Amino acid sequence: MGYLHGVNTIEKESQDFIIQDADISSVVVIGTMPVFQLENPEKINKITSYNFTGKIGEDIEGFSIPDAVRTILDNSGGANIYTINIYDDNKHSASININLTFVNGIATLEHRGAHNLKVYKGEVLLVQGEDYDFKKNTISIIKTGKIGESQVDVHCEYTYPDFTKITDSDYIGTSTGLKTGLQDNLNCYDKKYAAHTGGGNTGSIGVAVCGMRNFKGRDYKSCVPQSGLIAPICGTDCPIKQVQMERCFRLCAELCKKYNIQITPNTVFTHYEFGLDNPNTESRGKIDINFLPYKKELKPNEIGDYIRGKIKWYRGKM
Repeated sequence: MGYLHGVNTIEKESQDFIIQDADISSVVVIGTMPVFQLENPEKINKITSYNFTGKIGEDIEGFSIPDAVRTILDNSGGANIYTINIYDDNKHSASININLTFVNGIATLEHRGAHNLKVYKGEVLLVQGEDYDFKKNTISIIKTGKIGESQVDVHCEYTYPDFTKITDSDYIGTSTGLKTGLQDNLNCYDKKYAAHTGGGNTGSIGVAVCGMRNFKGRDYKSCVPQSGLIAPICGTDCPIKQVQMERCFRLCAELCKKYNIQITPNTVFTHYEFGLDNPNTESRGKIDINFLPYKKELKPNEIGDYIRGKIKWYRGKM
């Protein structure tokens, strides 16, 4: 959690994508990586140098995380990068069985990221390293192998990434590593859902903002700063900033538009407000959000209406 999180964003052109970077020391990249290349793929990785291939795989067209990490490191000279992968090879892939045509002993596969490859001559399963070599998306004949001079009746089957199967819902709920998508909160009894509001998760969306570390409450006396340090606000040295909240308001407006949610106190509310209205839940006494550092004049019971007013404004611009 960095003090500058969410302040400035910079668009950078990479090999395959436009990367939205930030002027901070730690960056979070949510995207796709070729997990089929890795022995023990982790859903969340911390990258601090260029020795990351074993963690997030090689650059393959269509996968965003390796390309984004390389671009950020090339432009920053070094950063703490946290990657969150949403690509699931069981969900987001397809299989194909095709006849191979060789040109000068090389056959090129249609799809990048081919894996689980099996090559046959007739009904005989060939052996990689003895009968053929496979690198990236090309198959090359080993002359001493079973394919030999006659290159007919050679076919293969393989799995490849199908990025059309990835939807917006795959990017929501990624930190649990269990299930993804807004639909998972329609039933919370399976204990596999995006938890955000104790007693109020079912059928709801949670939106969070990074900040307010060590917040002691809006009435906490501000500390006296040491030399060269910024004075904490109510105990926190990471106050949420207006630019973060404005982006949050816009995101909420986008979600309201997408899911046809009316913007009322009964449908769009803070954790603090839900706790007041539902004192018998785990959300009782929650303080988010009852204080905005850049709007100190707002009282706790005024912040919800302020937030809804902002969301309505952004919704009206869409």
